[in-house]
Amino acid sequence: MKELNLRELIKYKKLPFNVYNEKGQILMYTGDLLTPGKILELKEAKFLIYDENFEKKSLKERENPLVIKRKQSQQKALEYSKEILKELDSTENSIPSTVEIPSSIIARVNDYTVARDLKINKKSIFSSEMQLSLKEFYKDIMEELEVRNYPIAQTKFIKLMNIIESELQDKISLVNHLSQLKLFGEYQNCNSLNVAIIAGFITLKNPKINADTKDAILSGLMHDIGKTRLDQNIAYKKVLYIPQQAEYEKHVIIGYKIIKEIFKLGNAIARPALEHHVTFDGTGFPKEIVLDNTTEISKIIAVANYYDKLTFNRTPNIVEYNYEAGKILLNLGTKKYPADIIYDIANKYILNDTSKLSELVEDKRL
Repeated sequence: MKELNLRELIKYKKLPFNVYNEKGQILMYTGDLLTPGKILELKEAKFLIYDENFEKKSLKERENPLVIKRKQSQQKALEYSKEILKELDSTENSIPSTVEIPSSIIARVNDYTVARDLKINKKSIFSSEMQLSLKEFYKDIMEELEVRNYPIAQTKFIKLMNIIESELQDKISLVNHLSQLKLFGEYQNCNSLNVAIIAGFITLKNPKINADTKDAILSGLMHDIGKTRLDQNIAYKKVLYIPQQAEYEKHVIIGYKIIKEIFKLGNAIARPALEHHVTFDGTGFPKEIVLDNTTEISKIIAVANYYDKLTFNRTPNIVEYNYEAGKILLNLGTKKYPADIIYDIANKYILNDTSKLSELVEDKRL
């Protein structure tokens, strides 16, 4: 391995080799485009290294792992998906087979060479290992979606749904505050997981809500799936210009189509992807949809998503303590979303929480 100067690197538009940081973690793969955003990420590394023997390697050895995945036959992916779905069907009542973290994910969590998000919530109801595993599992699914391995991605979504549902059922009595359900780290890696967990929790704890817990969790995991088809510099940008906003809003239509047309799932899962940005005050989108006409799960996903954005400081309202998020939910959220859902979770699980959000976060560096 040889040290690499960033000035030398920027002459490439597309990388001809893998780039690693000082810990040996891969930052960029062969074939990745060197965008301005990527350059900023690379600047955070103490120094960069690459394989000086790269040119001597065979074409197969050089190949980006994501390109290799893309070359997998669709038939193989379909067969894999059918096998797993058959296994889930045949062991529907057997909890261990459906909720176990896959060994490949555990290996990623334990592999120090894998660049990953190591932040955990110290007061979470989930163990630190489970928190890291959930984030790694979600990232694994995003990699499948990136290379359009939809059957495998769908199967993994189902597995992840079952894991979250089992964890919630097992530990729900430990929840005193909503912040105990929250994963911390990279927003784009945590948001859908947090929305899924909180949505599942709301359906379990509120007997008035007529919604299936598993449907709520799966909807949360998939609600932003349309962002996988957007320019990633727009998909998770905190502040958008008007042309970017128009592009960003397409993700709800794209997500709905992926779930309906590719995953072949029904409205219980597809409509929340379409409707989770619809609001009472008309500031949301799509504009032609009225909140009263959205599904119960869509409303739950919208509230859970708003809470997660507040506690990640992804809104104009700066939040330092969890109870502050509860106040904003009551003051502003009820103008946008169903008051009954907000009142229930804010009064029971947020307003009584004096924890400082930054003090909940611990970095599990190796």
